Amino acid sequence: MRVWMVTALAALWILLLLGFWLPIEVRVRLAGGRLTWSLRCLGVGLSRSFVPAADPETVLVRILDLPDEIRRLGDRVRTMARALRGLRVDDLELEARLGTGDAAGTALLLGWLWAAAGTALPWLRRHIRRRPRLHLEPDFEGASAAVDLRLRLVVRVGTLIGMGVRMGARAAAAALRRRIAAPTAGDISR
Repeated sequence: MRVWMVTALAALWILLLLGFWLPIEVRVRLAGGRLTWSLRCLGVGLSRSFVPAADPETVLVRILDLPDEIRRLGDRVRTMARALRGLRVDDLELEARLGTGDAAGTALLLGWLWAAAGTALPWLRRHIRRRPRLHLEPDFEGASAAVDLRLRLVVRVGTLIGMGVRMGARAAAAALRRRIAAPTAGDISR
């Protein structure tokens, strides 16, 4: 048993030293109100599908708050970039047909999305091996959302292990903080 364990650890160590790249394919689809995502790595796939619970009015409010959401996301970009250093994107393809039910709202939404895409494209072209393909189409007739995102990337095994260790340490620290902050039965005043 120990010989097998030592051999496995030695093989893992060699893979880490060589910077073994692991291919991953990600696909996210939103069509007919159903959100489906799938993840495929080394021939093994994982897929989930669900219907997001939201009425059209809530979706429109969220869409109109998109610039604020983008600003908040921008605050986290440095942290994400540090975590994704060992990640290489080989291919990116996005197709979307979006409508808010209101022609003006649809025009605003598509304008914001094209502005974001125009800002991101130079960076994407530098960091993606193949030229990214984006196709955004308005639906001025009604409220609809159909999105298909395909992403092909590769990541180093060592990066995955490091991200797992960091995420585990953060989760453990958060659990410890919750445990310290939670009152116990003896702490409740009478």
